[in-house]
Amino acid sequence: MSRIIKVFEHDAIYLGDSFPGGSSEDAIVISQKHLDLLGKYNEKHGRKHFTLVPEGVKFNQYVGVVQAGNLTIEILPKIDRYGDDNKDLWQKVLFYMLKECLFVRMESVSEAQLKYRSNSLLDLYFQEYINEVRTLLHKGLAKRYRSRSGNVLALKGSLQFAQNISRNLVHKERFYTTHQVYDHEHLLNQILRRALEVLQLINVNPLLTDQINRTLLDFPELPETKISTKNFGLLKFDRKTERYKKAVEIAKMILLHLSPDVRGGDNQVFALLFDMNRIWEEYIYRQIRKEIPSATRQNVTSFWNPDINYGINGKTIRPDIICESAVIDTKWKTFDLDSISDGDLQQMFIYNSFKVKDHAFLLYPGKETKIHVSGTYSFLGKRCTLATINPIKDGRLNSEVGTEIKKLIETKLL
Repeated sequence: MSRIIKVFEHDAIYLGDSFPGGSSEDAIVISQKHLDLLGKYNEKHGRKHFTLVPEGVKFNQYVGVVQAGNLTIEILPKIDRYGDDNKDLWQKVLFYMLKECLFVRMESVSEAQLKYRSNSLLDLYFQEYINEVRTLLHKGLAKRYRSRSGNVLALKGSLQFAQNISRNLVHKERFYTTHQVYDHEHLLNQILRRALEVLQLINVNPLLTDQINRTLLDFPELPETKISTKNFGLLKFDRKTERYKKAVEIAKMILLHLSPDVRGGDNQVFALLFDMNRIWEEYIYRQIRKEIPSATRQNVTSFWNPDINYGINGKTIRPDIICESAVIDTKWKTFDLDSISDGDLQQMFIYNSFKVKDHAFLLYPGKETKIHVSGTYSFLGKRCTLATINPIKDGRLNSEVGTEIKKLIETKLL
């Protein structure tokens, strides 16, 4: 049975913490087993997703979903909290922000599906994969020619004389040949089937179990194949297999995010996590591009290199967004007018100097879209404006962010 809890980024959970379940008798309690699974996963992935604290786990800036055994934890973004009862709102905001940034591709998920508390982001992703595979099965899986060697009862292909003599000395009615076969046994179908088999192991939502089992029954039997990153690099799509792309993309996420020792049941961890700093940067860029098509992403630029080889690399800079008249950088953290970050301002001064822009904008998330403060650097006369952008409007993801940012820029450049 799937047990889902929702927390905010930078929250912590501790041994014995209790979260409300479906009823007062169905409370979800954090156990030592849950903490151990999260700790092992974190160690295996560079200790970047969580911070281990005494008898607990503190989440970092990574948002998304983690499934640890029978426990599913949704980690949601936050600015200043609108109250804990708004976690459902932030779940929808996160989903649509990921969708807008193309970090997830779930066109068929409806607003109604997001209202069901039993659906986690991971469940929605798995459901989308099942839907894609079902569509491919309905239209017919692609077949390809491949070479196969073995004994046949009728001579076809090329006769392998050495093997035929050694294997068929007694059975004269058999022929050992290498011949062409036209069937479903190729890498694309093997990837799809393997991902379905993995879903059988890791899925804890009973509503999806029957769909996964029925889809596997409808899928042709294929030899078991170990799928790795290298296999995805070998894929080539043509006119007949172009329709596979979305399903293969989700299958890649399912297969490559798994630990190799996953056995299913209560001893596995699966995570779909995204750095909120990157999401915010990508979202702002895509919204600005809608209003300022000339806006670009900036390539990395070298700004300091050691004179001789000290065994260290040089330093680089990469502003988030470059417009014709300004350089823009995004920060996913709470803006505090009383303690403006020296580091943020110094960073923007460097960007201004290297990109020959007279104005820089630092964009933070906030409860309202507004300019908080502008100022002039003491050197070179360049300016920097600090503003907040509200990602939420009318109870959903703000679709007018690009327009609002354009107005802010125009206001300061007049």
